[in-house]
Amino acid sequence: MDREDLLIVSRMVRPVYAYSFFFVTHRLLDYTIIFEYEDPLEYYRKVIEDPDLYEEELEKLRINMQNILDDEVTRFNDKEIHPKVVFVDIGFREDFERPYIVFRISADIELRKGRNVYENIYEATYAEYDYSSYWYLPKGSRIIEVIIDGTWEIEGENLIIYVRKNTRIRGYEKITFII
Repeated sequence: MDREDLLIVSRMVRPVYAYSFFFVTHRLLDYTIIFEYEDPLEYYRKVIEDPDLYEEELEKLRINMQNILDDEVTRFNDKEIHPKVVFVDIGFREDFERPYIVFRISADIELRKGRNVYENIYEATYAEYDYSSYWYLPKGSRIIEVIIDGTWEIEGENLIIYVRKNTRIRGYEKITFII
């Protein structure tokens, strides 16, 4: 299969779900995002079978995600932070028609005693698929404000967010918590 055929096959890959896991420590916002796909023509199987193509795809995915992050404005305690993609992987769930892509992203932060505020500003959109986000804050934290689209619930120091496909996403998120 040549590159042109692969490009055509890649267009059949469709996102179906995403998970994100955010860990807030005293110096780091560290998170993992996992995107699940339907891949009826097994594009990603073809990618992983060719070592050069695999490395090329990982780099393309890293650059694309980094560009998305760079287009956003992310602040922690009124200071702009710069999340960076530090890891990318491609895997499969059950078979080659169910690939997933994993991104690990990190940003330096300065957590302080008392009130802390995370904000993220990005282009408004509609959710293309369902997704869930899980925020794990330091022990003893208390979440006092959440501005985010979708539904959410607080369980102790943790915040769980659910967004359904076609939900309007305003492009602004804010999580305020006290330590």
